[in-house]
Amino acid sequence: MSASQSASRASARRGLYVLLDQGVSSASNFLLLLLVARSSTTEVFGAFVVIYAVLTYGTSLGRSSLGVPLTTDLVDIPPDRQRDYVGRSLAVSLTYGILVAVVGSVVVQLFQLPTTSTVMLLLAAVASPALLAQDLGRYVSLGQGRPVVALASDIVWLVVLAATFTWSLVVEPVRLAVAVGMWLLGALLALVVIASCLALPRAAGTVDWFRRDRRRWHLLWDAALGAAAPFVVITMTAAVLSSSAVGTIRGASTLMTPLNVLISAAGTGLVAELVRRREQHRVRLSVAVSGAVALVAAGWTLMLYVVPRSWGEAVLGPTWSTAVVVLPVTGLEMVGLATWTGSIALMLSRGHTRRVVALRAFYAVLVTVSATVAALGFGTALAVQSAVTGSALVAATAGWVLFRRR
Repeated sequence: MSASQSASRASARRGLYVLLDQGVSSASNFLLLLLVARSSTTEVFGAFVVIYAVLTYGTSLGRSSLGVPLTTDLVDIPPDRQRDYVGRSLAVSLTYGILVAVVGSVVVQLFQLPTTSTVMLLLAAVASPALLAQDLGRYVSLGQGRPVVALASDIVWLVVLAATFTWSLVVEPVRLAVAVGMWLLGALLALVVIASCLALPRAAGTVDWFRRDRRRWHLLWDAALGAAAPFVVITMTAAVLSSSAVGTIRGASTLMTPLNVLISAAGTGLVAELVRRREQHRVRLSVAVSGAVALVAAGWTLMLYVVPRSWGEAVLGPTWSTAVVVLPVTGLEMVGLATWTGSIALMLSRGHTRRVVALRAFYAVLVTVSATVAALGFGTALAVQSAVTGSALVAATAGWVLFRRR
């Protein structure tokens, strides 16, 4: 076997592990949302969605400014310097987690919920540092070429939630305290599994270390702008329309979890693989991956739209009847995001982080303004989702145009 063939097979194995890991991780989140939806009222579920959006926002900051650089930097950094990079990254990640915990705790107090529900949501918010540390470990394992460790960690988390979900279906529905508690237990066990990839936090000099790397600042702003838009759309929809409108939009997007897995895998694993390949092969690989995911998105949406109503209600409960109305438009959004991912990965592999930030900013403004206008002007969940989808398609086109610029 030639060296090039060996490299190609190794690349394929790494890509498979990344895809499996993203699938397992997303499956855990998917089961969590189903468990909470089945174990609480619409009001409590809506509040949890907002808290979960805060956690997702913090996770996005960590992945972009810490995780993505690690997947490329650790490829070339000598082993004796890797622990320093990882330790400093973990210190920043824990800082993100503490900020998320504070913001999440404040948000919980804004909802007038029963005492038990409030306590469980506060617990979910306070656990943010541990959740972000586990997520950072996944990216470290990818950069070290050991994605199997990340996969093992997320499998442990999934097993805990799958067992809980199976119990809720076969034996009896679980309460909100059990759903959130088992989710956090799985997270802590997953952190223990992946701890070998992490290093002790190193706070001394970390601020200067982070500040000197302009790429990290660009990626931080990229995540801050990109992740802010979904959060603003959710809160705006709840304020202008109703919590049921949020449930409709979130219910349809929850059904797109497998597509989010593929898109996330492309964004996570593709950048590292592009860095390892020659320039003339990068565009071809990126187009092939993003095109394949876009086709899968279209097929998945069609399949969901034609499933029997009883199947849909078994997954989402009463929310299915409204979510299916916006489902085709949500699927088209996934097609746009899949297409967009390829151009983003190419620009990141070339170090064009400034362009990525500019594109994220453009999309954040576009989706926020258009969704707000749709909510105020038409007053329906379908109108809001249509505005979000249109913004994704425009951003996908702009991404490839921006990449082609020299």
